Amino acid sequence: MGQQVGQNSQAGLRPPPPARERDPSPAQPEEILAAAGSQDLTGSSDLSPPPDGSSSEQSWKTPCNIAEALAIPVGIRARMALDDPYTAEYWQPSKWPEVLRVSAAWSAFCGIHVTRLRDTWKSDRDLEAILRALADGYPVEQLEHAGELAKSDEFLIAQRDKKKAGPSSFGAGVLRRLFAQPEPSADAGELAEGWA
Repeated sequence: MGQQVGQNSQAGLRPPPPARERDPSPAQPEEILAAAGSQDLTGSSDLSPPPDGSSSEQSWKTPCNIAEALAIPVGIRARMALDDPYTAEYWQPSKWPEVLRVSAAWSAFCGIHVTRLRDTWKSDRDLEAILRALADGYPVEQLEHAGELAKSDEFLIAQRDKKKAGPSSFGAGVLRRLFAQPEPSADAGELAEGWA
């Protein structure tokens, strides 16, 4: 066993993550969404910060399972998952209520009715796009709204029509473009009718 570890480090391979316990009874996505119904998922929850008073990711204890992970604000939790994808598998990010809500909104635009995300973003580009958006500080409601805004975006419509769109299509550049578009207002419609 010791010889194998030595060979891995000599070859430049990363040793496996420390042995941790998975949540003994992982909840189904529906149960997590139901339990989270009363929670504030914008990242501004009533969670008290770590004892030192800071709210940076370095000051939060690394969670061992999904229950511990959900106690951390979503933006920090997503950043921690992106920074350490191997340990983050134990946190089951594919079952986080925020990820499920964003995934449902983005998948609906793409015509995907059931999204089965993996727990490691290294092998799931859809999960990676969602985690990156959450880590960038976008509120969950705004990311859900991006699914609606996509209905007027020519690039995403073309991707969807070619059957190439999915939640991974909502990258940082696409989100910036979607949120930079002015919202159509009722006054704009009246003005357009007046010129006809």
